[in-house]
Amino acid sequence: MANQTTNSTSKHHEVLNIVKGSTNSQIQGHFSPSKNIDRRGVKTQGKEYGEI
Repeated sequence: MANQTTNSTSKHHEVLNIVKGSTNSQIQGHFSPSKNIDRRGVKTQGKEYGEI
């Protein structure tokens, strides 16, 4: 159980780091609905991911 928790947290952190990093359009296309990509970019996505 402890292992699973660690794994899932790691993945979450990885995703957040990638989102903060670069390559906006590709990553946003993957993780967030088109509506939110429009002009807001990574900032919107960071907030959404924080809430999830």
